[in-house]
Amino acid sequence: MKQIIEFFDTGLKYCVIAILLLSSLVFIFIFTINWEDWFFGIKLDGMVAGLYLLIKGLGAASLAFLLLKYPRYSLAITGIVIIYLGYLFVESAVPSGG
Repeated sequence: MKQIIEFFDTGLKYCVIAILLLSSLVFIFIFTINWEDWFFGIKLDGMVAGLYLLIKGLGAASLAFLLLKYPRYSLAITGIVIIYLGYLFVESAVPSGG
């Protein structure tokens, strides 16, 4: 039973890393293509949107890096990942102003 739990724990850890890397790629792609983003219903353009997209992309990449680099702190880092993804969810749930 313990081996099954460890197997699923490892699988979920790599799924979280994959999700973080994919979201980082998406944010960096949008950063390079189109500097527009929404921040709690407020449209951002130009340099402000570019910085916001870059921060979101680098934040996801750094969390994935931390999960790979420091496996003994995976519980604490996963808590930070939950906060990060929760922030992205709440931010996207706010309707736009226009």
